[in-house]
Amino acid sequence: TIPDLAAEWRRMFFRDPELYILGTEFNLYVQRHPEVRPKIIEHLGRNVAMIAQFMQEMAIGAGVELPYPAELLARMLLSASDGFQQTMRLDPDSPDLVEPFLDLFMRAVASTAPEDSEQAHPTRSD
Repeated sequence: TIPDLAAEWRRMFFRDPELYILGTEFNLYVQRHPEVRPKIIEHLGRNVAMIAQFMQEMAIGAGVELPYPAELLARMLLSASDGFQQTMRLDPDSPDLVEPFLDLFMRAVASTAPEDSEQAHPTRSD
């Protein structure tokens, strides 16, 4: 269920308080040292692929066609997770964002985007 998934997601945020701090410091290091970025992108790619495969398997099992590529959805979840973790670390009394986000995300995934629309094939704009 969504509440169970949200609870597990929140538990992952707080497994090791030092891990979040270390990760934040490492992200700053990567920003200052672009020469390490290729290794980080490679590692991120493996995480994205693992999450995308899981999402695709769950969608197939539920008989749902994903409205966007699984890899894009996985990147969205990873980015959202980083933001939620930061918010929860900075303000532990903030309202729960994870469960409503998951509910919204699951509803969006359950709907389908038209194949010929620009939304079905987003591009990066800098």
